[in-house]
Amino acid sequence: MIVLDGRVGEGGGAMLRTALAMSLVTGKPFRMEHIRKGRDVPGLKNQHVHAVKAVESLTSSSAEGVEPGSLSMAFSPGPFVAGRLEMDTKTAASIPLLLQALLLPCMVEDRSFSLRFIGGTDTAWSPTFAFFKEVFLAGLVRLAPVGVAVHRRGFYPKGGGVVEVSIPRHCARKPLKRGKRGKIERVYVEAFASASLQGGNVAERMVGGARGVLERVFPPDVIEEKVSYSEAKSPGAGVLVMGQDSMGNRLGSDALGERGVLAEKVGTRAARSLLNELRHGSSVDVHVADMLIPFMAVFGGSVLLPRRTRHVSSNVYVCNAFLEERNHVVVSEGVAKAGGLF
Repeated sequence: MIVLDGRVGEGGGAMLRTALAMSLVTGKPFRMEHIRKGRDVPGLKNQHVHAVKAVESLTSSSAEGVEPGSLSMAFSPGPFVAGRLEMDTKTAASIPLLLQALLLPCMVEDRSFSLRFIGGTDTAWSPTFAFFKEVFLAGLVRLAPVGVAVHRRGFYPKGGGVVEVSIPRHCARKPLKRGKRGKIERVYVEAFASASLQGGNVAERMVGGARGVLERVFPPDVIEEKVSYSEAKSPGAGVLVMGQDSMGNRLGSDALGERGVLAEKVGTRAARSLLNELRHGSSVDVHVADMLIPFMAVFGGSVLLPRRTRHVSSNVYVCNAFLEERNHVVVSEGVAKAGGLF
């Protein structure tokens, strides 16, 4: 059994999600120890327990030690036995993070999937669903046109967001290649908020804050805007700022509204973060770079990293634990490369 040290690199929950995905793809069991050992509240959180439960619902896998606070757990993968999943987390557990454990193995499996989640769509320490859809999933479209529909947004603490995801049966097993970025030709700003905040024009003000920063760099006619309000169980808001280059590559940054922080400042923060991302020459942003490592490990390819973060190091470590040495992900001179399994 593969033994993983949860303290390596970033040392967070992403290591467990990557391990679950790689275990299902390779058929190799694993045990993870010292889970989130360096966190203020170490061990598994409800978020991670839900990820394991989702995997168990779709497969004949089994797990031990999966409960909140656990510092170690074991997982034995089994084949997929279902193509449909309905999961109500009854919390604001991040749906984008749950999907990080499921997307890759579902794309490798020779069947279609229909997944429905109730939980958090836009929560702290997680990509907003707008970022997940418009930046991350858009970058995987050559592998699979994953369909997503957000029927209701879910903010902390009550969650209640409703998301449906469809993964096609025949996914292309092509190498994932992301190199240098082309010229930014389109800038997209999407602000969203619960209906309870519409009276304060929160979404419009976030867009205004972002546009004030972006127009110093880009012509106004390349900046697109989208504002939306919807019913939600808890109040909340967020904004995505995305740049698309001449080759269709997308880089992005997002930010959530905070009590006591002006909406304009939230938009300004997201826009400045995107501009900071555009200072490097890569066609992926720092948030997506580590998320692509498992897909590259399985399908092969290369990714020019904006920088080598601890998240990247963690995912490389976990992926390589499941791979033969000849298939290892190698990071050299700022580029991550892998031969893939297919």
